[in-house]
Amino acid sequence: MQPQTAEPATQARRKIALPATYLKLEESVVRRYHTFVPLGHTPDDLLDPSYWVHWAQKLRANYTIRVRAEDGSFDGELLVLSAGDTWAKCVWFVFNRRDGGELAAVDQTPARAQYKIEPTAKGWRVIEKASGKVLEKDLPNKADAEKAVDLYIESLKTN
Repeated sequence: MQPQTAEPATQARRKIALPATYLKLEESVVRRYHTFVPLGHTPDDLLDPSYWVHWAQKLRANYTIRVRAEDGSFDGELLVLSAGDTWAKCVWFVFNRRDGGELAAVDQTPARAQYKIEPTAKGWRVIEKASGKVLEKDLPNKADAEKAVDLYIESLKTN
C-alpha cells in the first residue's frame, strides 16, 4: 500500500511571477527619517495625525520615521500609512519601551516642565508655558537655553 500524496497528480501547479515593473530601488520609493521625541511626549501622541503638522508635506505612504525619546523611555519605527498637507497617519512598525536603569540621565524635574525651549532663526529661546512670556532669546545653543531655565528656576527659589 502506497501513502497518498497531498496533491493529486492530475492537478496543475499555479505559476505566478512578480510583474516586471514592481521591483524598484528602495531609495526611489521610500524615505527614512529620524527624530528625537521631546520630554513629555508619549508614544500615543505620535499616532495622532495632527502631531506631524509641521512635517506632513514631506511625508508619504510607506515612509518610515525612526524615533527615540529624549529621556530614553521608548524608541522604535513608525510606518506612515497616509499623509495630507497638515496630517500624517502613522502606526508603530517597531516599538521598544525602556524603564529603570536603561533610561538616559536626563533632568526630568517637574519645575523644568513649566518652560519650553525651542529653536529660532537666531538661536534658542526659553518660554514660560503658562504665560507665553519669552524669558531668554537668541541663545547660541540648546545647552545654554537649558542652563538659562535652571538659573531662572533657582532665582525663583531665592526670591
